[in-house]
Amino acid sequence: MPAGAPVFVQQERIAKPDPQTPTLRAAARAVDITPPPGLPMYGYGSVGEAAAIGYWLRLEGRLLALEDEGGQRLLMVQLDLGASSALLHRRLAAALGKEGIAPDNLVMATTHTHAGPGGFFGHRFYNGLVAGRPAYEPRLVDWLVEQLASGARDAFAHLQPAALAVGVAEVAAGAVHNRSFEAWAHNFDDPGEPRPKESVNRRLTLIRVDAEPSEGAPYVPIAAWSIFAVHGTSQDRKNTLHHGDVHGAAARLIR
Repeated sequence: MPAGAPVFVQQERIAKPDPQTPTLRAAARAVDITPPPGLPMYGYGSVGEAAAIGYWLRLEGRLLALEDEGGQRLLMVQLDLGASSALLHRRLAAALGKEGIAPDNLVMATTHTHAGPGGFFGHRFYNGLVAGRPAYEPRLVDWLVEQLASGARDAFAHLQPAALAVGVAEVAAGAVHNRSFEAWAHNFDDPGEPRPKESVNRRLTLIRVDAEPSEGAPYVPIAAWSIFAVHGTSQDRKNTLHHGDVHGAAARLIR
């Protein structure tokens, strides 16, 4: 993309809630989920590295706790991991029952980094074929639940009056590409028909939450949750270091 070219070419703006009449409380926390060396690397299967030897960028779990005026709660969890785990989702919900969290008000999303650990799934396919070597790591699951539950409890204990807004933008075509265009084109009856605009999803959705740090103080941003289609493979299959990929780097740059 040429230097100076705009990244966002179209935006839909949604009005920000009035902080003078708050109906929402929120808090955000980040916890470390970088495992020790020795666990299998997730993402490249048997052609990937069998075990990590350390980290390049520490992995994070980012938590956004929300509570409406009626006391209904929602916990949104974003993890620097390769894929969501139903086992981890159930375990975390069970650990946070006293905080009003159940499977139906717990959102767990992952960045799909290919430089995180494997072995935390409740399914043989993911534990056996996706990681560098087959493994189920129960101690990793226990530790992830402990780390995330601790961060969630702290967030719910420090809820503040908050405002939430959603923004949508179309990212410029040069900022993203389809690396498997020929395979994608075979989804259609005539794979030779040009569909360059359809081959990538350029829609970026951003949730922003501002909160009141103290009574009467101006609202300040405390969290941002982005939804954008990017494959977390900047670290190749020979990589042996845990890394949050572009998503983990972006999460730190936005702070």
